[in-house]
Amino acid sequence: MRHKLKKKTRKRLKRLARTMGRVGGAIAVEMVTEMIATFAERSSELTVRIERHRAERAAAPRPRSENGARERDHGLPRTADDHA
Repeated sequence: MRHKLKKKTRKRLKRLARTMGRVGGAIAVEMVTEMIATFAERSSELTVRIERHRAERAAAPRPRSENGARERDHGLPRTADDHA
C-alpha cells in the first residue's frame, strides 16, 4: 500500500503516537492514518452542510426595514426616528 503522507510527516506522527501511547512505529502510523481519514470524512460532510446552509440563506429573501443599516448613511448622526 502506498503512503498518503510525506516521509517527514510520517516520522513526526510516529514520534507523536509513540509519546502518546508508547506503541510501535507501524501501529502509530496506522492509528494516525485512521485519525486523518475520519477527519477528512467529517470535514467533507461539514463542507456539504455549510454549502447547503449558504444556498438556503442566499435563496431566502432578506427582510429590509424602512431605514435599515444598509440604507442609512453612516456619515450622519442617528436621529430619534432611527431608533423607532
